[in-house]
Amino acid sequence: MTPPPTRPVQILQKTYHLPLLRGEQLQELQGRIRQRQRWIKNGKREESGFLGLGKREVSLNANDRFGELNHQIADYILYTFSLFTFLFFLYFSI
Repeated sequence: MTPPPTRPVQILQKTYHLPLLRGEQLQELQGRIRQRQRWIKNGKREESGFLGLGKREVSLNANDRFGELNHQIADYILYTFSLFTFLFFLYFSI
């Protein structure tokens, strides 16, 4: 059995090669992680305007960044659990 394809993922300035997992929920989680990384790094977040028309940038203060970082940690925990579950079932299915 060939190992699953991998993709490099950078976490805190270190690159890891994680299995490329598929699934709509996992893709959504990865998208949220990428989006929050941009928000924390740039200090700005895009928000929809009135009735979803147009977008505007909102600057994040220190408390907002800290809140986004807490959400980011929760997403990483969920992502790690998903990865662990995948590897667990992959290992025991052989």
